Amino acid sequence: MKKQFLFILLFFIITTIIFSQDFDLKDIPKDIEYCEIIGTAFAQGLAPIITIDFGQKWIAKKAIKRDGKVFSFNSMIDALNWMAQNGWEYVGGYVLLGTPVQYHYILKRKK
Repeated sequence: MKKQFLFILLFFIITTIIFSQDFDLKDIPKDIEYCEIIGTAFAQGLAPIITIDFGQKWIAKKAIKRDGKVFSFNSMIDALNWMAQNGWEYVGGYVLLGTPVQYHYILKRKK
């Protein structure tokens, strides 16, 4: 139990450091055609930690802004709906079972 707590605490510290910068979705270059939404769920009932991978330069290093304010998603579907409203479409997905569980959604930019 103590190890799990330390792991979760360490993960949140690292996540805070990773998300120290922010960007707006419109900052993503037009030549980036695909992205991946990754949701990491540590416990049932808790909102997953969601990151969006746009490729090597843009992988989860920055927090996303919505209407000029940094925000987080409430669920994977919240993230998927937001991406659809901003010109991306769902292509496929998969789940990696384990501790933590990871949900992966692949999206393509609408033309």
